[in-house]
Amino acid sequence: MKNVMVILANGFEEIECIAVVDVLRRAGSNVALVSISNSLEVTSQGNVKVVADKLLSNVSVDSVDAVVLPGGYGGVMGMMESNELSSIVSNIHKKGKIISAICAAPLFLDKLDILGELQFTCYPSVKENIKAKNYTAIKPVIHDKNIITSQGPATALEFGLYLASILEGSDVSKSIREGMLHA
Repeated sequence: MKNVMVILANGFEEIECIAVVDVLRRAGSNVALVSISNSLEVTSQGNVKVVADKLLSNVSVDSVDAVVLPGGYGGVMGMMESNELSSIVSNIHKKGKIISAICAAPLFLDKLDILGELQFTCYPSVKENIKAKNYTAIKPVIHDKNIITSQGPATALEFGLYLASILEGSDVSKSIREGMLHA
């Protein structure tokens, strides 16, 4: 069972968060919703209120196996303003742990110079604001070294299933895929 931290910032994209959390919990991962604000209540871009499990200030990087960064432009802008999150994600990256980002969230990874020469994907219009140049749209999920990226809301379920296969095993992911009737 892997420990996964899913970051919540006001303005996050609901499906990119909840679909991934759902799949990873079905896979047996220990998933914590982590708020980067001073409140456990976080509001999505669609005005859905979600209660996080803990605040970022209460996270131990050593206990985290992977981090998930949902998109949603407002949420990503909040991530980019958080020095604490920047420090934590940079530390996770230095340790070679899994960092995953979907939709606009690769912007945050680019700000931290994590994308570098790695292949990545993101929401198509976001790529214009990313200085890293190895963008590709050949698949809905791109995995290069310890970085996993995906394109947007419609790819969130595939993103979650891919993360489940990496974190908990391909047999577990296949079973969840079949159980969810995902072709």
